[in-house]
Amino acid sequence: MHEQLDCTIRPGLFIPCQAAADSPLRGPQIMAAIARVAVEGSAVGVRADGPDDVRAVKAAVGVPVVGIFKHAVPGYGVYIMPELERAAQFEKPVLSKVS
Repeated sequence: MHEQLDCTIRPGLFIPCQAAADSPLRGPQIMAAIARVAVEGSAVGVRADGPDDVRAVKAAVGVPVVGIFKHAVPGYGVYIMPELERAAQFEKPVLSKVS
């Protein structure tokens, strides 16, 4: 049985707050700061990559957070959450939504 989320999303823009693995901007504290700036600029939601960034962003903003997990699997075309095991790494209380 699936757990139902009680979440209303206002019309507007969801901002992705993500950085490549080799980016100097990579890391939960920086992603949380970028998410705060996005929300101050009127974003109605944030998309973050990976459990650590999702946890930090969720703590930093008061809007819905969509958690994704980017992971390349050789020979497989799906790049975002390609394996169910990746989704299972998110802690349920941390997420507003999982995409």
